[in-house]
Amino acid sequence: MWSNEISIDKRYGREIEYILGKLQTMKDLSFATEESKDRVWIYLASVCERQDAIEEELENIMETVILTFLKMRFFVERLNLDKMSYAECVLVCSLVHFDKDFERTIIRKVFSNALDYNLDGIFNFRLKALKDEWQELSDVSSRLLASASTDADVFEVVSFIAGGENGGNVLVVGDVAKNLTQHKNIEVPCVFDEWEYNLLCALIEEKPMEIVIETRNLSREAISSLKRISRVIEKQ
Repeated sequence: MWSNEISIDKRYGREIEYILGKLQTMKDLSFATEESKDRVWIYLASVCERQDAIEEELENIMETVILTFLKMRFFVERLNLDKMSYAECVLVCSLVHFDKDFERTIIRKVFSNALDYNLDGIFNFRLKALKDEWQELSDVSSRLLASASTDADVFEVVSFIAGGENGGNVLVVGDVAKNLTQHKNIEVPCVFDEWEYNLLCALIEEKPMEIVIETRNLSREAISSLKRISRVIEKQ
């Protein structure tokens, strides 16, 4: 029998909801939760034959928690963006997804040396080098935003910070969002209260070259924001 555990502070409600939702979809995995006043533990178990596959799925989940949810909190707090415009959403999401391919290799190495998934412990104490880089990005962004008075100015900051991150993927947004280049559906984690902000964030992570809009459910503000980071074709 293979077993492990996940633990995280209870104040990370979005992260806990995301983790539990993903665990419920995993095959051949049993889990149980335990709570204290300020912490949640999730106990995991599976058959030994499935250990490698289960650990790979779990680390994909934990990677998203750290490099999307917790990294988002980091930048939102430092840039004072609790209430943000579409342009500011694009900026903070561009910061969150900046250099993520490199960061994934760092996270996986940290996981390989950890006995369990103490997520906020890993985030707070095992990622100093990454967080120092994030702080530098935050400082640069703050200085540039200090002179930004319009959304156009904010998008100029986006171009300066993440202009070299654009990829070659073709995306389509219809009933679901898909990456046509990589032949996969796009996961849209709920890191914001606003559905469109969540979608923008997920699309930015895919490093689009072109986005095809096949739905009438997107606002003009969302579509205009996408046009600042990619070619957009509207087919609705």
